[in-house]
Amino acid sequence: MNDIEPWAVAIGDFRRSTEKLTVQIDELTAQTRTCSAVLEKSNDLVEQVDTVGRQIQDEVRKAEKAWSNAEEVALRAAAEAYSAACRGVDTAIKPLIAELSTATKAANISILELKRAPVLAKRYVMVVATAFFILGLISVYTTMRFIDTAASVSAQERVNAQYFTQLWRNANPEEQRIIKSVILRSPMEPVVLRH
Repeated sequence: MNDIEPWAVAIGDFRRSTEKLTVQIDELTAQTRTCSAVLEKSNDLVEQVDTVGRQIQDEVRKAEKAWSNAEEVALRAAAEAYSAACRGVDTAIKPLIAELSTATKAANISILELKRAPVLAKRYVMVVATAFFILGLISVYTTMRFIDTAASVSAQERVNAQYFTQLWRNANPEEQRIIKSVILRSPMEPVVLRH
């Protein structure tokens, strides 16, 4: 019974370590989802910047057309286009910068957690591997001790076995029945001999 207790403790420790590892993997999965959401948001913001860039190009094209008509009209149109483009870029970039800074903070937090997760997983694997190694050593040692104790028969036991064999051979059937009853009875039960 005592040989089973270390195994039970080791299995319990292994289960607790496995549960902790599962919790860490779940946290890593949740953080990965958060990073994916931040990346999607960043893609949306990049598309908005791209749209603003196209608007700027359109305004520049309008200015180029105005320049081809007349220098004065071109200068006026260019100034208006430049002003409108600057206002558009300024309006579009302010929320973009705010969103990007928020996304960057979330991404940095996620990256730190992602960097930390393999270290924690490696530690859990090392603990579990060490526990299995120790359990293996204990089981080998216990098995060797059990084999040694089971295989070792004392000299007195050999002598007793020889006496019993000799006694059994020399006993008649009635005496053999009495010997069996003595062997099978409990230690405190009285011996009843019948002649």
